[in-house]
Amino acid sequence: MFTKTSSIAFAAILLLFVACDVSVNQSLSVENGETREGSLNVVNGSITVGDSCTIKGDCRAVNGSIEIGRDSEVESIKTVNGPIAIGSNSRVHGSIKSVNGPVTCAAGVRVGRDVETVNGAIELTRTMVGKSIHTINGDIALLDSSRIAGDIRISGKSKGGQPRRLVIKIKDGAVGGGNVRVEDERAEVKVYLVNGGRVLGEVIGAEVIEGEGEAP
Repeated sequence: MFTKTSSIAFAAILLLFVACDVSVNQSLSVENGETREGSLNVVNGSITVGDSCTIKGDCRAVNGSIEIGRDSEVESIKTVNGPIAIGSNSRVHGSIKSVNGPVTCAAGVRVGRDVETVNGAIELTRTMVGKSIHTINGDIALLDSSRIAGDIRISGKSKGGQPRRLVIKIKDGAVGGGNVRVEDERAEVKVYLVNGGRVLGEVIGAEVIEGEGEAP
């Protein structure tokens, strides 16, 4: 899980990597079909990986987006300030983590471990996640028969006079295999189970709304 100092530490760590591609003020791009040894790291720029690529390392960005094409594979993916988008049928062997950016996975994506954000929404379409989903301030949408092996967890504390209001949509045959756990008693979280969406464990600290059709 990200700590309060993670953004600063993450930026500093990027500059220490060896045996990998590192860019400070430029973007990195991998053409269709390429294989890269080691990790891809940028500070102020984006990472774009084409279709049918193999990255034998992680993709990490501080101030930029990360986009993975179709039928590609990478170890783990991490950003501080930027969105993450994974193309169809690609594989992330480790985790996907973002501080201030959304995470989107297209149909057929497989994630070996966790999907985590602090302030970004998570949208997974027919995606398999080997462990858990964790966010602090992001809405979550599990669509089209997505499968989450572990828990869906909302952590952090509401600040000021207004509670946090978050939505978790589990629809069209998607399944959360563990619990849905809201750790802030002041957070107002609604879990929509629509068109066959299910949670196999318990829903703790959230309101459950079941039905057919479209979730708001």
